[in-house]
Amino acid sequence: MLKKDKKNVFLLGVTSFFTDVSSEMIFAVLPIFLRNVLGAPFAVIGLIEGLAEGVSSFLKYFSGWASDFMKKRKALAFLGYSFSTASKMFLILATSWPFVLLLRVLDRVGKGIRTSPRDALIAESVEEKERGKYFGLHRAMDSAGAFLGVGLVILIFYLNFKQISFDNNQVVPIVKNIFLIAFIPALFALIPFFFIKDAPQKESVSRANPSLKIFNFKGFPITFYKGVFVLGILALGNISYAFFLLKSQSIGMALFLLPLLYLIYNFFYAVFSYPAGKLSDKFGRVQVLSFGFFILSLVFLAAAFNKSQNLIWPIFAFYGLSLAITDSVSKAFVADINQGERKGESFGFYYMVIGLLSILGNFVFGLLWDKINHTLPFLIAGIVVAIGAFLLLIVFKNHQGIPQERGAKNFRSYRS
Repeated sequence: MLKKDKKNVFLLGVTSFFTDVSSEMIFAVLPIFLRNVLGAPFAVIGLIEGLAEGVSSFLKYFSGWASDFMKKRKALAFLGYSFSTASKMFLILATSWPFVLLLRVLDRVGKGIRTSPRDALIAESVEEKERGKYFGLHRAMDSAGAFLGVGLVILIFYLNFKQISFDNNQVVPIVKNIFLIAFIPALFALIPFFFIKDAPQKESVSRANPSLKIFNFKGFPITFYKGVFVLGILALGNISYAFFLLKSQSIGMALFLLPLLYLIYNFFYAVFSYPAGKLSDKFGRVQVLSFGFFILSLVFLAAAFNKSQNLIWPIFAFYGLSLAITDSVSKAFVADINQGERKGESFGFYYMVIGLLSILGNFVFGLLWDKINHTLPFLIAGIVVAIGAFLLLIVFKNHQGIPQERGAKNFRSYRS
């Protein structure tokens, strides 16, 4: 039996914590900086964001495959985080929106390189029966960093309230200072890699194995393809967080309150990720995961018909709660439904599929928003996610979730 190294999860969690402190500090002010200071057109911003996410989705597959081929997860994860750190260093020097948007793409390239090897390393560093708990722990540390990052931006804006004017260059030194401060935690994020160790790989996997050829999507268990199919439907209906901000503005929510909504969202995301993962270890992935998606569906439906500013706050809270459940548990679920050696490639394939379907879904939702009304995108998203959650329960009704002692026999029988 291969030795497990659970401290990898904590160390990767520390890396994600500092990375998200940095990223969310930048993300909170980047749209303001691009549009109000550098004059970037909305169309170009949207195009580059879509392009960046598309490239990131493909890189997640490639890096996952490469980590299987090389039998090295740590090096690729470190390379990805290094790309993101470098993009933040040069952001301080930016004076034009094309350069900023190029750096944004570089940051997403880093995310694409690191995500699949990192998640494969987490899956291999813990016992199968504890995957939910440890993926939840990692997600919780990641979200806690996002919470702190947004909180720091709000504090900086508060301390500089009298100087802030989005109609002139007085905002430039404040934003530049935020970029400078954000670079510090990005550097700290690389330190844990000095202590992270690659999990031992099974010797049975040879680099000459035909299954390790790139873009060879054959050879995964049938349950894996079914799982990715259902999760793809759910990704198609998972409307972007940006639509929630637009909805909040459309019902009269003041601009300065939007970061507070984001703070509420990240708080619930961070607090409930670990408990959700742990519950999936106890009660099964499918049950907990489908429950999370049903909550998400109700959140979308509530947002569709909401016209009250007071209800926006609980909507954002439940939005964070639902994503805490679905994000952490879905990763453990993907690890469960592919018990083979191609762990990195399976995560990469999963991320590529859901990433591309999410881009397609949000493009359609954007068209519906512009051409029809603000209600229809959330209504359709809620229906699609509810259908996906029902499919998950139906297709995986016999799925035991994880090979715990009380259910190991059934789990092995189901896999075979």
